[in-house]
Amino acid sequence: MSLASYYQITRAGKLSKVNSAGEAMAKTGDGAFFWLHYVEPTAEDLHPLIGPLKLHLLSVEDALDMNQIPKIDDFPDGSFILLNAFKYANRVLQVYEIDFFLSNHYLVSVDRFGTDGNPLLSGIEELVQREMDTCRQGPAFLMHTILDAVVDGKFTAVEALEDELADIEDAVLEHPGQYDPKSLQQIRRALVTLRKSLFHEREVLVKICRKD
Repeated sequence: MSLASYYQITRAGKLSKVNSAGEAMAKTGDGAFFWLHYVEPTAEDLHPLIGPLKLHLLSVEDALDMNQIPKIDDFPDGSFILLNAFKYANRVLQVYEIDFFLSNHYLVSVDRFGTDGNPLLSGIEELVQREMDTCRQGPAFLMHTILDAVVDGKFTAVEALEDELADIEDAVLEHPGQYDPKSLQQIRRALVTLRKSLFHEREVLVKICRKD
């Protein structure tokens, strides 16, 4: 099941929730911009945005396909940015796709449901409200705030991996005869997956920093 929330953010820093994407688009002006936030959207959710927002069809398809690698694509009317969010539980690293369609007038963010059934960015509206002095400066600043939440989740996953690796090291030293090598293999696979994702994300951030 997909979820969607639609907002307008004024230059003065007022966040207003509206009933539809069309209503959010219609109310912009005088420095205001709109933010459309989706969780597990369908083609029926995103395809109607292609014409009004001049989104590239292939970028929309990438946002609907949850098996893409991190990347950034620049177009005349905006950018498409794909990054990953991490969750680590029960010795399994889950990698999720978070997408952004960014322009000077709007931000469209695409979230996912975690294995617990909750959105990865649960509570993001409250975070934006708290950081409104930053977010009201424009869509890019809003995206930066959301990315902070994504990065916090990465640190949580990495710390969980570190804790489990420390436990394994203790088990090897204290009870070598009872140690099961399979647990180390699981950690290794998780670290390889994490490294692959971060390699591509580094390239995305380098492009943003170089503005190329």
